[in-house]
Amino acid sequence: MDTRSSYPASTLSLIKGKWYVSVTVPVGLRSAFNNRTQIKVSTGTSDKSEAARRQHDKAEAIYKQFDSARPNRLKDALIEFASVATPTELLPQVLPDVADIGETDDLELEAFVHQHLDAVKLQAMQWLATMIGPKFDAAQKFLEALEEAEGQEAESAAVPKFMDIARDWIDKGNMAGSLLSGTKLAVKEFEDLYPNLLIDGVKRIHLYDYAEWLVEQGCANNTIKGRMSRLSKVFLRAEKRGHIEQSPTVGLNLSGYGRGVEHWKPFTKEQLTQIFAQDISPRERLLMATLITTGMRLDEAALLEWSDYKTEGDIPYFDLTRSTMKIKTQGSRRMVPVVPVLRKMLRPSDGRIFDYNLNSQGKTSASSISCMEYIRNITQDPHLVNHSYRGTLKDLLRDVGTPTEVNNYITGHSSGDVAGTYGTGPSLEVRYEWLLKVNHPWLTGPC
Repeated sequence: MDTRSSYPASTLSLIKGKWYVSVTVPVGLRSAFNNRTQIKVSTGTSDKSEAARRQHDKAEAIYKQFDSARPNRLKDALIEFASVATPTELLPQVLPDVADIGETDDLELEAFVHQHLDAVKLQAMQWLATMIGPKFDAAQKFLEALEEAEGQEAESAAVPKFMDIARDWIDKGNMAGSLLSGTKLAVKEFEDLYPNLLIDGVKRIHLYDYAEWLVEQGCANNTIKGRMSRLSKVFLRAEKRGHIEQSPTVGLNLSGYGRGVEHWKPFTKEQLTQIFAQDISPRERLLMATLITTGMRLDEAALLEWSDYKTEGDIPYFDLTRSTMKIKTQGSRRMVPVVPVLRKMLRPSDGRIFDYNLNSQGKTSASSISCMEYIRNITQDPHLVNHSYRGTLKDLLRDVGTPTEVNNYITGHSSGDVAGTYGTGPSLEVRYEWLLKVNHPWLTGPC
């Protein structure tokens, strides 16, 4: 008998310069709305603050449409029940008249029936035992509808909600860092869209609607797939505990949802010259020089420790195979030779090479912010970022004829080096030889 509390929450979305209030249509009501998955109503304004103020009233109007479309067997039975009662009987004394029942809000009527449930059931059972014809039929219809409603409530109480399973997974899933924060974010977003949804009531259509909502928020396809991956662990937990037969994420096709992969552009040689010609602080100059000469990802370089700086024969290199190093992929665990122009800038010591503050996940965003300042001083192109140093080195290596396999090993796009089994063989030497062929005049001269 639950209604309004189970409706999806409303959201604001910007469409062609105007803010719209959107509400996902509950699956069971879609046939009444031509199988539409969402109802969208314009707020009539392009001002987000004003749209937020109008959101509640707009959402309430949509919810009333849902109320009107939702069948209510108990309400129908009550109307028939009251219509055949006589003024001297018990029922009219505790229920409003027929017209009022038809116009009474479902939730108010539900509360009223519960308040006088014993009296109403007594009247119905008396009719069932003593009457024939319309009163017998009305009593029987009412008691059947009541039994169905109570059965649904009991069933609902026995089945956990999505949020119950999600909290259990978050509390006991042994997650940390970005995996934990990403899971919490996906769970919150889904729960906000579908509050109080029973775990066995989650269908693929809910997940597709969630994907559509993420598209409206401007999320890329990889981001949407990542959110679904986080949710899939919640549903897998429910499946293993027997609450559902199969996770609704199985067979989900998310191709076409969201933006494609962002392709960062490499710097031109002129842009590199402009970047490094600036008055750059020593820390950032060393970090940026490390990026352009090694092809490392920003986090790989920013989290380096002096213990990672080693030599093998005459070849200096950074060892990215340390077990505690936060590396994106197994292929990223590799040895990266250090060319002379970078080696001259290094002043070996203890601890971390770069002293940026770390966040709760052991990573640093401060390094990105600090280095981006120098890029934005010479270009506002959104596709030219810190990651562009990495792509630039790949291009520079390719320009001097570096074999693709060697290029990939240097930049970590290969199977990587296994810690403890890498020797002094030609691989490190070959990488070093090809890196030496690349000139870096923007770093005070050729290597």
